[in-house]
Amino acid sequence: MSFYPHTYRSQRSPVAIIALIFFLCVVGYGVFELRGVLSGPRLTILEPDEWSVSTSSLIIIRGTAPQMSKLALNGRQIFTDEKGSFVEELLLPDGYSILELVATDRLNRTVTKQLHIYNQ
Repeated sequence: MSFYPHTYRSQRSPVAIIALIFFLCVVGYGVFELRGVLSGPRLTILEPDEWSVSTSSLIIIRGTAPQMSKLALNGRQIFTDEKGSFVEELLLPDGYSILELVATDRLNRTVTKQLHIYNQ
């Protein structure tokens, strides 16, 4: 004769299941939001090309640098909008110029891009 007429089965309450699902959603959302910080700095130059020839002394540099704390063009700080986009005008001397863009994030990681421009 058995004291347990039915096999023992663990039953979780619906409240515990809902709490577990909520916790997993919160953790998943936190990891999703941290992906920008964890992936490191990004710098994209949209205009001009990395190697280009210009017939005008005035060039316009466009690009994006999302989630950066500092962006510099040849050592001079430039600013981005809230989406990380930037537009910078620059007067170039005649001849060959190398422009260096350096983006730094909050963790002090940097990414550098160079533009080689020949001004005729």
